[in-house]
Amino acid sequence: MTVKHPKHVCPRGSLVLIVLFSLFLATACGTLKPTASTTTKSLMLYNPGRTELHPDYLVYHGTIDETTLFFRLFTKELLFNKANPDARDQSRVKLEYKLFSSFSEQIQDHDGEQEYVINKEDVKDHYTGTIKIPTEEGKSYLLELILTDIVRQTSSRQLILVDRFNPKSQQNYLILSYPGSLIAFEKFFYSEEYFRIVSSKPPENEMRIAYFKPVKELPRPPFSTVVSPEVRSEPDSVWTLDISEQTLYRLENEGVYLFYPDPGSMNGVYLSNLGNNFPQIISPEDMLPPLQYITSSEEYSEIIHEPDLKKALDEFWLDKGGSFDAARELIKVFYNRVVFANLYFTTDRRGWKTDRGMIYMLMGSPSFVNKSETGESWVYKRINSNQKYTFDFYLTADDLKGYEFILKRTENHRIVWNTAVKSWREGRIYSL
Repeated sequence: MTVKHPKHVCPRGSLVLIVLFSLFLATACGTLKPTASTTTKSLMLYNPGRTELHPDYLVYHGTIDETTLFFRLFTKELLFNKANPDARDQSRVKLEYKLFSSFSEQIQDHDGEQEYVINKEDVKDHYTGTIKIPTEEGKSYLLELILTDIVRQTSSRQLILVDRFNPKSQQNYLILSYPGSLIAFEKFFYSEEYFRIVSSKPPENEMRIAYFKPVKELPRPPFSTVVSPEVRSEPDSVWTLDISEQTLYRLENEGVYLFYPDPGSMNGVYLSNLGNNFPQIISPEDMLPPLQYITSSEEYSEIIHEPDLKKALDEFWLDKGGSFDAARELIKVFYNRVVFANLYFTTDRRGWKTDRGMIYMLMGSPSFVNKSETGESWVYKRINSNQKYTFDFYLTADDLKGYEFILKRTENHRIVWNTAVKSWREGRIYSL
């Protein structure tokens, strides 16, 4: 699927739209050398400024004993030169993997590596490659990946959950765009886009589709001990389609669509329509909802009911910043975090509405992330300081998505959360 970059309109004199037009990478927390651990892996994640490579990965179980890992590289992030026997403008990358059946006990099933030569004349915006990895049905793994630009000598590291335990999980399906049959690394589509669904065990002649309206609820504050209400229950509608291998699908309305072949089980692949601007923030209507994290319900309601939303948002940020320049900087950083939360954490809802997205928006990028087979911990630590703060996210079973990262909420988070909210409301960008 081709990700769109919506056009921006910037009328003179509008603080909101001027800043939206010029959004760029937000400043991040300080760097930290990760420490070794036998049960977790420290990674510098969710900070686009820490590496020059930002690959996308997709896992697909094509056969009973082999998994295909697809990866996508953006060519503008690669270094090309002609220092090769053919004197062609080339980039060379290497992908290394380690497959752990038990990460906590460091039980490694397989490892391998493969090099790829990319000719600049043969690629446009991105390069897509694959590597085959031996796996077994009925098992789950943690896959460690190191992708290196050999020419530039820079690397990116990631850990990915490989689910072969559930034979009908998300990773048993491959989504292809139409036309073009490009691999869809994202799980969201725009209203006018068509796609096909491929599976190693395709349904014979029918596909069932369950539709859920968009999620409106926000995650609970990180200090809340109140049990969350069930957001997803029954689908809003369900229908059946007669299909073939070439059937094309389209997500006409905003919401979540679950595609599943078995009438007795709603296990399948979910895809979302999150609006034609997503994941970007390009209008006052896009800017408004994330403000719920730093406004009272009364204040938010007043902004909603203003007849001129753009003017109301201008006044909100000018009041917080105290000056045009300060307000512009607040908007730039705050909504950059919204965009990157969408890119990093989107599931069946916008990324900023997830637990990880909530913390990312107000606290900024973690100094480093400890990942394990049961979840991940975000550690915040400033340079030249021994103080640190940790948020723990646990992998939790989810009927629709298969699993979800859920924050371990505790009263200990109340002070830091209130401090962050207060900082934004007083016109100061907050980063732990």
